[in-house]
Amino acid sequence: DLVRSRGLGDVYKRQREYYPQLTRNEELLAMLICMNQSTDEIALIMGINRNSVNMIRSRMRKNIGLAKEESLDEVVKQFLS
Repeated sequence: DLVRSRGLGDVYKRQREYYPQLTRNEELLAMLICMNQSTDEIALIMGINRNSVNMIRSRMRKNIGLAKEESLDEVVKQFLS
């Protein structure tokens, strides 16, 4: 399990408590963002294409109520770091 192997269990719990509305793919995306993975690396890890990663990012932004000028990566890293 990627979360356990990287020692991110506490971060994962905190994420689930604060953002219970996130889907599994959005949770995984947040973890990969915290690990400083690029969009291409995220696509490879998740087994999807780059456009699908961007779609998940877009849905996640909507789910957590981010304004267009806010950076998803910065918000996720600040909260989960």
